Amino acid sequence: MANMFDENGNYNKTEWKPGDRITAGKLNKIEESLEAINNNDIERHKEADERLDILEYNEEVMEERVEELEDLVADNKSEVEVLIYENNVKMDRLEQEMNDGIDTVEAIAHTVDDKIADADANMKAQVAEVHEVAEEMEGLLDETKAFTTNAKTEIGTATTNAKTEIGTATENGLTELEDLIKVFDMEEVYKKVDGSLDDMEAMVAEVDGELSEIKSDKLKKVDYLTPKMFGAVGDGLADDTEALRNAIYQSHITGKMLYFPNDCKCLISAPLNYYNEEYYGPVLNMRGVLPTGKWEYALSKYGGICVKEDINIFHGKTISGEISNLSFIGIRSYGVHFFDNCLLNNIYIHGCNITNFGAFLYDTGLSGVSRIDRNTFLTNFYFHRAVDKYTSIVDSYITNNYINGGAEPTNNACFEFQNGNGSTIQGNFIDYYKTIYRPVGYSTVEFPMSIGNQYQVFLYLYEVDHGGSYKFTSVGDTFNWTNENKLDKLKTYEKSTYTGRDGQTYEKPTYIACLRHSSSVIFRNAYIQSSVGNAVFFQGHTGEYVLGEFELDFVGVDRYSPGQMARLEGSKTPYYINGEYTYHVCKPWFIEKVDALPGISMPWNSHPIGYMVRYDNENYKLIYKKDDSGTRVLQWVKFDDI
Repeated sequence: MANMFDENGNYNKTEWKPGDRITAGKLNKIEESLEAINNNDIERHKEADERLDILEYNEEVMEERVEELEDLVADNKSEVEVLIYENNVKMDRLEQEMNDGIDTVEAIAHTVDDKIADADANMKAQVAEVHEVAEEMEGLLDETKAFTTNAKTEIGTATTNAKTEIGTATENGLTELEDLIKVFDMEEVYKKVDGSLDDMEAMVAEVDGELSEIKSDKLKKVDYLTPKMFGAVGDGLADDTEALRNAIYQSHITGKMLYFPNDCKCLISAPLNYYNEEYYGPVLNMRGVLPTGKWEYALSKYGGICVKEDINIFHGKTISGEISNLSFIGIRSYGVHFFDNCLLNNIYIHGCNITNFGAFLYDTGLSGVSRIDRNTFLTNFYFHRAVDKYTSIVDSYITNNYINGGAEPTNNACFEFQNGNGSTIQGNFIDYYKTIYRPVGYSTVEFPMSIGNQYQVFLYLYEVDHGGSYKFTSVGDTFNWTNENKLDKLKTYEKSTYTGRDGQTYEKPTYIACLRHSSSVIFRNAYIQSSVGNAVFFQGHTGEYVLGEFELDFVGVDRYSPGQMARLEGSKTPYYINGEYTYHVCKPWFIEKVDALPGISMPWNSHPIGYMVRYDNENYKLIYKKDDSGTRVLQWVKFDDI
């Protein structure tokens, strides 16, 4: 046998050569090889027959078990088919969502660096990319969290492709069929679901961490910030206070603009200049998309900031910087303030809508060439209110704004600045205030220069209740709607009062210009429109103090019209005319028509020095003049008609 076959069982062929003899040994080799091959073939047939018998037996057993399983399935066919169908649908959807989400996360993670590199070359493209990435990641995170929350309801995960497994069970053997049956064990299903939930929660945490890292890296590279980069919802309903606090602080320390898109409406419930458990003085750089000059009072169109209770938007610190083209909506309450106990130094606020505030500036001053320009202030009960501090406007400008006090207040003032040194209020439209200027404090008052403003719906242009001196200058201002008989709102305001020489209390008449003994009042080219009531109130006199000055120059009204000037009540001789500075002669512009020249008395008189009347078609002015003996005496002196 050893010579007949090699180690691999192959027959060793005899090599025959011409002339070789046929020997018994060589023939026996052939015979023995044939016999061995035959014997081996027989053994193989026996083995094959045995294996075939086993396969036939196994097939019979398998058929029996399949029949048993088919009977089991048939008994629960309807329920199983419904469950299989529902679970197939649910599993397909969940797998697709998960795969899409994972693919999106991986794609974003792998492309962040490339996006940043491209963005550095183009600011606008970079910003758009940041928004797209941030919003996409935030959306993905929300979807992932929603999936985690709802995953336990997706029982069908455990029975995915059940029909396929049943159909192929005969090929995979009895064990797979038994395992398939176990799939319908709910306890096992829940275990698998809980395991999936753990995996999903881990993935959520990982995605959340990656999102934070991406945002942090992006914030270092973008040229501007948005509230939504810091977690703001921006729907006007969710409280975005903390998000805005973080955004403003980052803008402050980086110098980057905080931009409010038109779909960003942030609700706040506390001051915004609060960070790391303390108030600080930010350098603001806030900008919205509100078109300059458009009087849109709601957030629905342009976005911005709104409040849900009586709060201060900024509190207690020196604030500078810029706010532009942004809407702010408060509530119609005295308790809501924009700036509270602050100092605005070198701030520029322009193109904004600021609506429904008890006070825009509450115990807050302006300085450092601050500018408030081209804004709309609708229903701000006070533009500036002084309660506990005598704050001022110094070296600053309030220009080209619409400023409205609202219909509710009855004793409000627009400006309560104690002083207006070096400042100008110009080109504004101001209405619905009982008093426009009402300084608080007990010292000399210098009002801001008033130039080219529209003053409408008020009783008193300015009031100084203390005994100090003041200076008011108006150039080219326009006045209307002070006549109570022409507008009902004027009747709701609380009248101011004064005490006459008789000790009684009297109501102040409405006025544009008011003369007091220690005041300097100058009106140049003032325009009085048709609905103005009393224009001038002689509350005091000139001649007693060196500062005494009163000069009026009006257009738009007949200077002889009655009812334009009012004098003090309570005495026939209320005006002191024997002071040291009798050369200070008031120039009231209006001329009162009289039937006789008023009498003259010393040292108290019925009319102040400089008062003008028209008698017998001649104009007269009350002045000191030397008589024939050379003594200066008070006289009604005729002068040419003007």
